[in-house]
Amino acid sequence: GVSTPGERAVLAALDARGGSASLATLRADLPGSDVARTLKRLETAGAVRMEESLAREAGPTKREEVVTLSRTLDAAEEAELK
Repeated sequence: GVSTPGERAVLAALDARGGSASLATLRADLPGSDVARTLKRLETAGAVRMEESLAREAGPTKREEVVTLSRTLDAAEEAELK
């Protein structure tokens, strides 16, 4: 399950953005926390999926990590985020 305050913060940030956000966005939302390490733990637990996507912008194509909630939070997890 989701247990640490850092994990809850990352899930809450994802939830606030509709369930999906880039790694850069999450880092901006949660300054001072090790978002990448937290996401690895959440991915191992099956709470999020990390995918690399190509950001379509003018100029050179750049890759970005996109994080998506892989399942809906159950009522207990939802309550923990509030």
